[in-house]
Amino acid sequence: MTFGAPSFARSKRRKYMVYQEYNQHRTNHGVFDAHGFEKHIVLTRGVLKGEKNVLCRISSECCPGTQLLSAECDCKEQIQYSLGKISEVDRGIFIYLLGHEGRGHGIAHKIMALANKNRGFDTFTAIEELGTPVDIRDFSVVKDILQHFEITSICCLTNSPDKLESLKTLGINIASTQNIPVTPNVVSKRHLLAKQSRGHNIVFKDEVGNPTV
Repeated sequence: MTFGAPSFARSKRRKYMVYQEYNQHRTNHGVFDAHGFEKHIVLTRGVLKGEKNVLCRISSECCPGTQLLSAECDCKEQIQYSLGKISEVDRGIFIYLLGHEGRGHGIAHKIMALANKNRGFDTFTAIEELGTPVDIRDFSVVKDILQHFEITSICCLTNSPDKLESLKTLGINIASTQNIPVTPNVVSKRHLLAKQSRGHNIVFKDEVGNPTV
């Protein structure tokens, strides 16, 4: 494992952004280069500098879904799919944003929202019942990260129109988008249908992994 010297990328919103990288981060989808931007983690593959329509997945921190293997959550499946697609085309960037737990509210707030879900509220109304906005995530660091790699435009892997709108508001050039198919189970189906009812472009998979309407 090879570590590069720390560098500092200037930002209009903060004094500096600490950057560190190492290569040969091995996954079950092949080898990526790993980078640290402050508390955020970035995996890259292939030539990115000056490139257009670069495949890009921006994932928010989700401890219940990715570390505690919640059957209700599709976050881990979306990560696996995104790394697989980037590996398939041998070019892309995966950005994992820490501090985004519970749509930006934090883990304690998320646990209270999950308790509301167990009382029958869906994933959105469970948060609204706590008297808070559904989503307070800040994606501004994404622009800094894309500028660091000199990426001209991205193909955004997402099912969320709200995320796309947030990125466009920041001035990020989104050349195209791709949906991420998900596999529902008896526990997650209600969660995914709630997302669908709020405008998310959910594409379900059948038992053999093919997208279905």
